[in-house]
Amino acid sequence: LMTNAAIRPDMAPADLAHVKALYDGEIAFTDLVLAGIVGDLRGLGMLEDTVIVVTADHGEEFFEHGNKGHNKTLFDEVLRVPLVVVWPGEIEPGRVVEDQVQIVDLAPTLARLGGFAGDLPSQGADLAPLLTGSSMAPRDALSGLFIDGMSQRALRSNARKVLSVKDGTPAAYVDLVKNPTEALGEIVYPQLNSP
Repeated sequence: LMTNAAIRPDMAPADLAHVKALYDGEIAFTDLVLAGIVGDLRGLGMLEDTVIVVTADHGEEFFEHGNKGHNKTLFDEVLRVPLVVVWPGEIEPGRVVEDQVQIVDLAPTLARLGGFAGDLPSQGADLAPLLTGSSMAPRDALSGLFIDGMSQRALRSNARKVLSVKDGTPAAYVDLVKNPTEALGEIVYPQLNSP
């Protein structure tokens, strides 16, 4: 879908809604497949002893910042992906964690949930405390996009983000509390505003 030239910012709103609905259909199909896997685990009597993790490596942009797809920006519609962890009998169903976490946290978390007690050579953090209702110190997340000669980085906390593009564009600052959608008109470019 996202390589289709007919999908563009000036397309009719109903057509863009249709494209989004097709994407939602892909998600619904994934849900159906996951339900089948969970049903098979239940049928084999293995569900109670299985940790299920569902996540994604990126989201998709539908012209929120002028682009479609991914591999173009590091705005939240591309960076913020779901992380669902299910472990019947061990993790309370329905728990929602607002803390920012990273995909790099999965390896140490799964190792700990699996009973590994040693030290892991990982940049990630064990998220087990968050999964069981405890708290952890907030951590910043560094993201990078390096494709087709483009070099972008984003440093994000729960409240702010700094975006840097290696093409001469000045670094940008986003206050995610005041500007949660990262509206372009509210992004601050400190180098341009300094005397």
